Amino acid sequence: MTENPNILLIILDSARAKNMSLYGYKRETTPFLEEFSEKATVYTQARAPSIHSIASHVSIFTGRHVEEHDAIHHTAEIDTDKTIWRELQSSSEYSTGLFTNNRIISSASNLSDCFDYISQPNYPISERLKEFTPLFEDAYYPGAENGISGIGGHTRRSLRDDKKLKSLVNCGGEQILSSTARIESFIDNPDSKYREIHGGEFTQNFLEWKTRQEGPWAACINLMDTHSPYKPQNQFNQWGEDKTWTVQNENKPKISELLDGTGWDRIKALESLYDGALLQADSILVCV
Repeated sequence: MTENPNILLIILDSARAKNMSLYGYKRETTPFLEEFSEKATVYTQARAPSIHSIASHVSIFTGRHVEEHDAIHHTAEIDTDKTIWRELQSSSEYSTGLFTNNRIISSASNLSDCFDYISQPNYPISERLKEFTPLFEDAYYPGAENGISGIGGHTRRSLRDDKKLKSLVNCGGEQILSSTARIESFIDNPDSKYREIHGGEFTQNFLEWKTRQEGPWAACINLMDTHSPYKPQNQFNQWGEDKTWTVQNENKPKISELLDGTGWDRIKALESLYDGALLQADSILVCV
């Protein structure tokens, strides 16, 4: 038995207490967490540090408030030496691992550099290219208007393992995007919808990684099952109906509608699918 305890941080991305039966919700969405709570400490006043994935994760990883670390853009780069993961590596010789399909954590920012081992999905090069072209940078990442340094940094990170693709950086944005069909063959499983990958894949990767560790380890599992789009598998889709799937797949309100005060009824309709996704995430925790 190792002198230092193993450490596992599990993050259910976009999960909220309001929809957890653990906290009294009408639907039984978290039966495992309810059982686990009988031998665990349950917090009733926890709050996310920020509305953004990147800022919240940096706060969790560093123990600093958002106002202190100021990592509020999805392409943020932080001093990874100031994270708990690097501290565990250097002071106690922990092996560290990250298991996620959250591209903001694993790819867009440099947070994955905190870890020795990373389990993340392979996804189409067309999606990766969209992440750093100015058009999509401005649409997807807040604050892109502040400059292109974030784009350049993300370009280098996105292509660092694909040596055959690096010359494309010298092309114009239109040329890059028009070339994506031709270069998709360099990426495994080009049809993969990485946002929708079942979290069980990453927990299984974690379990396999854990068995290979000879000393203390510290790992982070980030599950995206409760992040939109909400697509629970059939056995967990206990409350969704055909009309809710129609809203999900064809009729989700645009941000402009929501700002105008319309479309909120369709957002409410998605809650049934969200609850199923939460039940799915809860079931994955059983395996860990």
